Amino acid sequence: MLKTVGPWTSKAFVMASPVDGVSSPSHSLNKDACAAAPGGGCFSQHEDSYVLTKQCAFGEYDVSCGQRLVQSTQLNMLVFRRPHNPQLRDFLRHLFLDVLHGRFPFFCKRQMPAEQAAAGLREEFARLGVEHATLHSEVMGMFLEDVQEACRFMGGVTGSEHVVVSLNVVDKTNIEGPLHRGPLRFHINYDTLRLSTTYVGPGIEYIPEHHLKRHTDGSIVFDRDAQIECIHEQEACVMKGNAFDPLSAEGVGVVHRYPRLREDDPNDFQLVLKIDAVTKRNANGFVMY
Repeated sequence: MLKTVGPWTSKAFVMASPVDGVSSPSHSLNKDACAAAPGGGCFSQHEDSYVLTKQCAFGEYDVSCGQRLVQSTQLNMLVFRRPHNPQLRDFLRHLFLDVLHGRFPFFCKRQMPAEQAAAGLREEFARLGVEHATLHSEVMGMFLEDVQEACRFMGGVTGSEHVVVSLNVVDKTNIEGPLHRGPLRFHINYDTLRLSTTYVGPGIEYIPEHHLKRHTDGSIVFDRDAQIECIHEQEACVMKGNAFDPLSAEGVGVVHRYPRLREDDPNDFQLVLKIDAVTKRNANGFVMY
């Protein structure tokens, strides 16, 4: 069955039924869990040649990969495949559920200097009452450093000192609002470039480009039974949005969605970091710095 969506002159969503998604931890860091995956430093591309992947250690972001994505007229997605650290996941779950009791620092498209992201986040944790020992633990340091490096990466790719940061918890209390109607359905971002990492919970799901047929009116057709690719928990991806090339009639943005929460777990949640590029306009539209 074919599904038609669009046009993508603004943020729009596929009206398809989404597929249902799929004790106090130590604050000391397990160094072995952070080791780089085999094959680090090697580029590989999916069969559709639109996705660039790189194996790397947690906390590593290669600016040259991002520059390759930006400079390419074919690539529209970069994935950093990183080893999963269950200790970090358990720490963040404990922090949200047991320490902060459903609260968490909330950044919503906050523009800030890339170098100040970790410091700003640490201040927010302190304001919420996180104890000094937890705030300065190794696992917390690992989380904050990864956020910091992700912001540096986006600033380095775009040549801007500033980035736009969003850090959101998606749980059962907010899933029935705008999130239920929006990101849980396949859509394309109308921005230039976005980095996304889900630290707790599965990452985004996307339709590979070779399953899509883009039309000059901005609509997209794909087989509803097309294979869905997934970004795993704690991996990072960088996606082009349609505003990356506003003159393209067909659009260049990645068709993606966020997975559903588990219905059998009332405490299930996702912790999602999104970093948008800061861009400027000239007579031809959006440009990188």
